[in-house]
Amino acid sequence: MSESLFINAVYKANLKELYTILHSTSIDLHKCKDSRGMTALHIASLNGSLSVVKFLIEYSKKTYKSPDLLKNWTNVPSEEGFLAVHFASFRGHVVIKT
Repeated sequence: MSESLFINAVYKANLKELYTILHSTSIDLHKCKDSRGMTALHIASLNGSLSVVKFLIEYSKKTYKSPDLLKNWTNVPSEEGFLAVHFASFRGHVVIKT
């Protein structure tokens, strides 16, 4: 249930709600996916939500303290084989992809 709330908050780009959910539950943001198999990073990149992308990356760095985990998460393909950077560049969100 909290995973679906988390994904909905990513879609809405609601940083306050994302922070609240992540701090009040034990979900692993790296494993949460929507019904199409996209991670939070995929969704934020596709929607051009730079603030959400930055928040997710910083939260991951501070909470999990594992550069390899973050690197692996940014390289997780969607069910269609696309990375978050593919979605960002496809939509022309240059700031996110650089």
